[in-house]
Amino acid sequence: MAAPADRELHPGDRSDADRFAGKRRHEQAGTVRRRARRRRVQPGGHTLTHVLGTFCFAELVSSDEASAKQFYGDLFGWTAVDVPATSGSYSLFQIDGQVVAGLRTIPRGKPRWIPYVSVERLTLALGIAEGLGARLGDTPFEVSGVARMATLRDPDGRAVGLWEANGRSGVDRQELPGSMWWVEMLAHDVSGATHFYSTLFGWKVRERRLPHLKHGYTVYSVGDESVGGAIRIEPNWGNVPERWQILFAVTDLDRIIDQTHRLGGSDDLAVIEVPDVGRCASLLDDRQGLFFAMQPKT
Repeated sequence: MAAPADRELHPGDRSDADRFAGKRRHEQAGTVRRRARRRRVQPGGHTLTHVLGTFCFAELVSSDEASAKQFYGDLFGWTAVDVPATSGSYSLFQIDGQVVAGLRTIPRGKPRWIPYVSVERLTLALGIAEGLGARLGDTPFEVSGVARMATLRDPDGRAVGLWEANGRSGVDRQELPGSMWWVEMLAHDVSGATHFYSTLFGWKVRERRLPHLKHGYTVYSVGDESVGGAIRIEPNWGNVPERWQILFAVTDLDRIIDQTHRLGGSDDLAVIEVPDVGRCASLLDDRQGLFFAMQPKT
């Protein structure tokens, strides 16, 4: 299938900063020119083959399994299918039988979304990461017929997942409504973070100078495919945590925001209008888990 045309992706436009209230109003200040991911969907099937070194899966970790299934099921139309896992309770979120994300139950803690990168050998990748200054997050575990998985904390504490396929390459649906649209990093030291991830995953790096970002935007790629981005956190942004964040595609952002409120969630930041790209919202679910919704311009 041919790749869609290049497009601008702005998780936030800072040209009129006064529009956004609160000390964290700059969190979505990134813009990147990218080539859209090729949707490698086999005719008549749900298989999407993810290249090694690319983001292949989105996982929600939550201490309240029932609430997570209810909230995101009602919000995005996801159904949950329980699958055996050595970590305990695990579910795959689906749309029309296509896997879009996972849910892992944890004993305690605030809900959070973790993006996973496809690797050939999990143990080897973990060893390289630890040699570069990362530390193990969640102990490696296996989801039956799906993958061997683990999370790590990079040298600056950001959580990211590693995915060794064992029956499933990753999600079946990407860049479509209700699925992952883009993944990006917030960092104080983008150069240091870039060294870590480019060494670990073989990412190529390019920089874009943009008028509304003092230090521009870093774009990561594998081959000719842009896979993620990075924004430098500026000192005047306030207490913005370093992290990876996942944007989910939606067709009607206003409806998603209204539904979030009805389901017990709330706004995190004001809606951002992105010229020629779409509209982005930073939201909190009913357990204060942060998530992002993006309505691309059609």
